[in-house]
Amino acid sequence: MMNENDDEQHEKANKNAQKKCAKYWPDDSMDCGDMHILLIHSEHYKDFVVRTILMRKIDEIRTHRVILYQYTGWPDQTVPLNVNSLIKFMKKVRDDHPVMGGPMVVHCSAGAGRSGTYIAIDALCQQAAEDKRVDVFRFVNNARHQRVHLVQTLEQYAFIYEALVEALQFEDTTVPLEKIGNYLKELNHINTVDRRSLILKQYNVSTFRGVHESSILSYFMFINCSSSRACYIPDVN
Repeated sequence: MMNENDDEQHEKANKNAQKKCAKYWPDDSMDCGDMHILLIHSEHYKDFVVRTILMRKIDEIRTHRVILYQYTGWPDQTVPLNVNSLIKFMKKVRDDHPVMGGPMVVHCSAGAGRSGTYIAIDALCQQAAEDKRVDVFRFVNNARHQRVHLVQTLEQYAFIYEALVEALQFEDTTVPLEKIGNYLKELNHINTVDRRSLILKQYNVSTFRGVHESSILSYFMFINCSSSRACYIPDVN
C-alpha cells in the first residue's frame, strides 16, 4: 500500500507489549519480497521514535520515502501512560506533515482500539479549531460504522475527553533549551492587570486541574482502578 503513492507518506504505529504483528522496518536495511527497504535516519524521543525509510522495488530505481512515527508509551487495550506525551507526539506529526503531503496511515496491532482513539483525538482537535466545538459521541459512533470496534474500551473513550482537555485548554509549554533563560523571565513577569505571574497561573492550573476536567467530563465519575491507574466510568446515578 505504501508503495502505491509517489508522495511523502507518514505512518504511525503503537508499540504493543504482546507480539501480535511483525516488525516491518529495518534497523539498517532489509528485503521483503520484491521490495528493498532502507533506514536512512532515526530520531529517538522519550515516548516515540521517528524513522525515515526509503522503499523501492528491487528491479526499479524509483524510491518512495516513508516517515514512520512509532509511539511506544501505549500498551494494548489501555490508554497512554502520559496524556501530555501523546499530545506532543500528535503535534510533532502534524507539524511535520505538509498540508498537501501524501496519505497518512494510522495503525496499532488490530487497527481498532488505539488507532480509533488516536484518530478521534486528532480529528476532534481539528474540529475544535475549525468549528469551535467538539462532538465525541457523534464522531466515534460514525467512525464505528466504517470500522467496528474503533475505541475498544470505556477507558479509551473517556481518555478522548481527557486528551481534548489537555490539547484545547492547556497551551504548549515546551521550551527549547537555548530559550529556557528567557522563558523563565517571562514566567516571573508580573501581569499589570491581575498582578499575577505566569508561573503562578501555571501552578494554579496544574493544582486545580480536576476542576477543569470535570467541566468537560461532567458525566464521568472518577474512581481508582485495580490497575493502579485512575480511570473514568459513567455516572449512572
